[in-house]
Amino acid sequence: MSSVPLISVVIPTHNRRELLASSLASVQAQTLGDIEILVVDDGSTDDTEGLVREVMGSDIRISYVRSAIPGVAAARNLGLSQAHASWIYYLDDDDLAHPKGLEILYTRVRHPAVAGRAWRFASSSPDVQPVDVVADPRRFQARPWPPTLPSQVTIRDLLTAPRIPMGAALFSRQALLTAGGFSSKRRAAEDYDLWLRLALLGVISTLDEVVVYCRQHQVQTSRDQRLHSRETRLVLESFAKTHPRLIAAHGRLRFRRRLASLWREEAYELFRSGLPREGVATALRGLVRWPGEWRLWAYLAAAALRRFPRNLRPTTLVAENGDSR
Repeated sequence: MSSVPLISVVIPTHNRRELLASSLASVQAQTLGDIEILVVDDGSTDDTEGLVREVMGSDIRISYVRSAIPGVAAARNLGLSQAHASWIYYLDDDDLAHPKGLEILYTRVRHPAVAGRAWRFASSSPDVQPVDVVADPRRFQARPWPPTLPSQVTIRDLLTAPRIPMGAALFSRQALLTAGGFSSKRRAAEDYDLWLRLALLGVISTLDEVVVYCRQHQVQTSRDQRLHSRETRLVLESFAKTHPRLIAAHGRLRFRRRLASLWREEAYELFRSGLPREGVATALRGLVRWPGEWRLWAYLAAAALRRFPRNLRPTTLVAENGDSR
């Protein structure tokens, strides 16, 4: 490795010692080897440090740092502050990088970021490798994420929906610093918040090649649909206050429909959790934004009849834009 690596890989982690081992191994096995690997421990109590220091003994590219501030946003920011490379790659501690993922991304780097494709797969086993998912995608319920990826991602694309998982992108370090890094105010959707600010700096280039495999399992904060819907809505509402002209150019009605869909997702989870009063109040707030959101009317009717149908799930996937904790 040269004195200044080509890429700094930042892996935030919290109490996932076994899964972290496979994620870390997937980075060590990259065909592009001129990298540094920063494992940022977000207050783990499961001897994550012992695992990392053991691996460090045989790989000088790895560093361990413990974050004094809780939360994945703070951990990612700490990794960024200690990175030496001009290009930054973030990998969640339960995901797996494609063996050629960094090489693929690095050959197409562009300010402020370049993004490839991700595949979601379902498994809680730490022994799963990318080759296993490729060999038997049905077994792991593997599928592209997101289902489609435009040739480039603009601010208008991001206002419509989250587009890019963090582990599928390679970022300009300067762009991350200019954008202000990750917001510690967000309990979720902190990456979506950052993507919006990065897109203000330029178009996100994309390539139709798989670079990461994103794991789905039971122990994830990203499975909290209500949390992610609310935080995504708050991110968009905050962005609209700061950039009203961009919202006007995007289309105010379209933006209101987007907010209504997020109120709908939150309302559904409230009804489903046995909180009908909160669900009704949330549904009404969504209808104020967009009266044409028919599912909200259906939810209110079902609530009035005390027969809330569980088959009226929102179409948005859980954690389309949040971290995988």
